[in-house]
Amino acid sequence: MKNSFNRIAALMLAVLMILMTVVSCSEPVEDEGSAVTTAAAAAESEAVETELTRANYPDTLDPTLKFDGDSYRVLCRSDDYFEGGEIVVEKQTGDVVNDAIYEKNMSVAERLGVSIESVLVEKADYNNTVKKNIQADLSVYDIAAAYAYYITPLALEGYFIDLQDLPHIDFEMPWWPDSIMDKLVINDVLYFMSGDYSLSLISEIFCIYFNKSVAEEYQIPDLYEMVFNGTWTLENYINIASSVTQDLDGNSTYDVNDMYGVATLSFNAFLTSTEIDLTEFDDEGNLVLTIYNDKFVDVYKRVYDFMHNSPAAFSMKTLLADRQQEVTVFVNDRCLFYPERFLSTSIFRDMESDFGFVPYPKYDETQEKYHTISHDNYSLLCVPITTQDLEMVGAVTEAMAAESYRTVTPAYLDIALKEKYSRDEGSKKMCDLLIEGTVFEPLLIYSNSLADAGLLMYNIFQDREDITSLIEKQTKVYQKAFDKFNEKYAAAR
Repeated sequence: MKNSFNRIAALMLAVLMILMTVVSCSEPVEDEGSAVTTAAAAAESEAVETELTRANYPDTLDPTLKFDGDSYRVLCRSDDYFEGGEIVVEKQTGDVVNDAIYEKNMSVAERLGVSIESVLVEKADYNNTVKKNIQADLSVYDIAAAYAYYITPLALEGYFIDLQDLPHIDFEMPWWPDSIMDKLVINDVLYFMSGDYSLSLISEIFCIYFNKSVAEEYQIPDLYEMVFNGTWTLENYINIASSVTQDLDGNSTYDVNDMYGVATLSFNAFLTSTEIDLTEFDDEGNLVLTIYNDKFVDVYKRVYDFMHNSPAAFSMKTLLADRQQEVTVFVNDRCLFYPERFLSTSIFRDMESDFGFVPYPKYDETQEKYHTISHDNYSLLCVPITTQDLEMVGAVTEAMAAESYRTVTPAYLDIALKEKYSRDEGSKKMCDLLIEGTVFEPLLIYSNSLADAGLLMYNIFQDREDITSLIEKQTKVYQKAFDKFNEKYAAAR
């Protein structure tokens, strides 16, 4: 998740140190040429053996850290699709991902001399549990892994510490995305973070699935090639999807029995995939809404027009009544594109036709990178102000994130996702590209506190064509929400 320059620099430094060590420790021999050759060969061999990878990426924790059997307690949702097992599992089951989580926790527990436990709470009771425990000055958990959309308003009530004050957390490490510090530090305060520690951040990543049988039938260009040569753009996405439509049963009415270019209600990822300026920080560090700009209006109108006016787009009204129909048409070779999340691969397990997936498209070919987001029910980490041993919590959190980066994420991607579900080499490369391009945006993270300005793309399936008028009507509402938000953040400094 970090930029490649830092990794390359770290690797070059490691190789240089190896070379210096080998040269300085070499025994002199009569044949100088032979000695130099031997040293060079040894250095090359050692460098290959110590190549920096996910599996051996070092953290910056003091290797002598020990906490004498302290308990590290994570408040988890018991009724999410991980069944409380996203971060802590009770035993090995033979499932690759489950066992990777179990082994990760055992390794960290032994390394730091702690026990790692989960405190399970149903989603509906989660926020109340957080508030009641803090208001009663209780410390029954040390860190919360909370539903992103719903937990963020509690930060404005002063319930959480500034994570920049949490010892041992190193945001320069690749298990913490760059955009945490770039986007989520507001008024010099950081309340939330996520990364490899939270498996749901990865499973909730938005992508666009495509049905290979339909693509072959309609002679669709190689989508992977388009991604890698930079031509996978919003215009091409709409044009390709528009080319796939057919009234298969000949009844002059498009329904679940016909052919479509796309079926979805998922549009929010277009906000980041097209690099729309959603917010900015003013000179005082306040968050300012900037989403109402020409690019946003253009993207909204183009997607709206296609989804509402093209027969190639499956009826959103029908999907609002029964979302299962978007899956039905896709798995039964009656739809080319199905924009959804990584976790959807599990429902394709018995699909006869092959499928692949690509990122949401760029705005145009001048845009350099592909970006995506995770759906807002992934786990954000926050530390309550009642947490007592911040030294221990910070160290264990960093160690768990690092070990998840080394073992759990690869287990999910390489085995559960790439091997068990994904059916081609191109999809495996897409996994890495999508994770690299996953970003945090404050407008989306804090939408629940910002009059839901981060959900403007939802107006597409609510059939609101005139987005300009809607935003103009909401201007005062948005400004009031942003003023209150900034005021509370400023008071927390």
